[in-house]
Amino acid sequence: MTPSGLPARVASRWLSRQASVRFKGAKTGKAFRILYRAFVESMVGKSLTVDLHPRKSMGRQTGHVTSQDLDRGHIRIFFLTGYPPYALRNIGHELTHVLQYKRGDLAFEGNKILWKGHPYMTKEEYDVLDYAGHGNLPWEAEAKREGEAKAAAFLRSAPTALRGKSPALDYMFDNDLL
Repeated sequence: MTPSGLPARVASRWLSRQASVRFKGAKTGKAFRILYRAFVESMVGKSLTVDLHPRKSMGRQTGHVTSQDLDRGHIRIFFLTGYPPYALRNIGHELTHVLQYKRGDLAFEGNKILWKGHPYMTKEEYDVLDYAGHGNLPWEAEAKREGEAKAAAFLRSAPTALRGKSPALDYMFDNDLL
């Protein structure tokens, strides 16, 4: 078993995969697909297959990640569409959780949630947290901070890296819409 609780054969297969970003669910325009794909690849390189599921509504959530398909090398990220910088922050937040899991910082053992190798709480305790309590969890605080920082850094470099890939993106860059 790896620190994240994955069997070693699954973890090695997962970590050796080429990155692939696929879109599922709500329709997303070509410009946003280019933007979101480039952002995911800037955060995780070529180590994951990520299915992005844009949603127009998610109740109180702005995003979540599922990893039930890790044995097949898939991560699914559900996120709110809308203003692209916010969507990028949400994707960055969820990808930070994936990276926490990969590093072994965030793990699951039965019904326990482990943070940095130590039992932190049970899944039942997690499920009843309110919004403020959820935001105070150490892995959530890190994901918020990292997601915002990664999205901001990406948006500073995106005009140079993505110029010419889409007329709509060029228009957004030229008019400071991102």
